[in-house]
Amino acid sequence: MSTNNAEPIPLSRQRKCAYCSCVVDSNGRGVFQLAHGWLENRKGGGANTIALPLRRDIYSCHDCVDKLRHGIPWSQMPLFDPREYDDR
Repeated sequence: MSTNNAEPIPLSRQRKCAYCSCVVDSNGRGVFQLAHGWLENRKGGGANTIALPLRRDIYSCHDCVDKLRHGIPWSQMPLFDPREYDDR
């Protein structure tokens, strides 16, 4: 059984990251789930929610999505200490 912050992840919630294949908790904080839906344009621009979401059983870990958000390939290993990219 895999762990999530030292807590065992029940088999029913274990999924593999779509990118790096690490085991993630489908209910865990910071885990992303692929969804399709409708985004409403707001007066101030952008959108803040998905209306009528269609969730898929595809998950990604926070580290992979964080890299991709910053234009870094998910498979690129860090050169120095492993820290969050948002901390820069």
